[in-house]
Amino acid sequence: MPETLDLELIRTLSLVQETGTLARAARRVARTVSAVSLQLKRLEAQCGRPLFRRSGRRLALNADGERVLAMGRRMLSLNDQLLEGLREEAAGTIRLGLPQDVAERWLPTALARFGRARPRVQLEVRVERNLVLQELLTGGGLDLAVTFDPEPGRPDPEEAHLPVRWLAARQFRWAPGTALPLVLFEPPCTFRRLALEALDRTGTPWRVVFSSPSLSGLWAAVSAGLGVTVRTELAAPSGVRRLADRRLPALPTMAFRVEGARDVGSGAVAELRALLVDTLRQAATTALPGRRVAGRR
Repeated sequence: MPETLDLELIRTLSLVQETGTLARAARRVARTVSAVSLQLKRLEAQCGRPLFRRSGRRLALNADGERVLAMGRRMLSLNDQLLEGLREEAAGTIRLGLPQDVAERWLPTALARFGRARPRVQLEVRVERNLVLQELLTGGGLDLAVTFDPEPGRPDPEEAHLPVRWLAARQFRWAPGTALPLVLFEPPCTFRRLALEALDRTGTPWRVVFSSPSLSGLWAAVSAGLGVTVRTELAAPSGVRRLADRRLPALPTMAFRVEGARDVGSGAVAELRALLVDTLRQAATTALPGRRVAGRR
């Protein structure tokens, strides 16, 4: 019966060739140099011939070693592809939570990219308010979620930072001496709280003219000119512009991030997280820069 080569020994051979020395390879795998050397000797014993020649202080592959390395890397690749595919099928489903701002405009492109890369992984997507997503994530109901918070204490390079804006339809006008008409999500809502706190802090009169649990309903009311809303420009429709009015108080920046309920260091969950981070960064750079409502006061 022919002998079966140990793939871990071939992996060590590949690592030694990649790093150039036994010492560097040993550091990469947190083993001693003697342990790595022993693995190479075991591989030579399995192959029935030497695989190296000395070249100064470095180990250089001889002709047989080069052939074993070339074929061995192909074997490792097939092995890794098989195991990764099995892990995907075993994992089955990734539970993803998104706020409506991200889901309505940016989700389709991101999911299409992920589906091409991981066709066997199923996604269960929940579109909820930010506070609900944070609760689900904490309670283990989601694997990944895009969440946001105002004015982060320590900026994270993987966050996307978007300014919160007063937004209104192009035709909207706020008459002097009248309360600001507001179009807001129903409470609890982070953006609603920010808006009302800012207006109360500056003594600006306001009234809620339209309240909705739906982002599409909110944008419809704003587009119709009913009033002003407070969001980032992440998913604002084409008819909505930033309201530039000196009577309005400044608003903070919102930090969007991708959070995981468990370790996302490798595999499909890590790939999806990286893809979402990239999507948020792209959204932050293209989210309607400089669009303003006429009639600055």
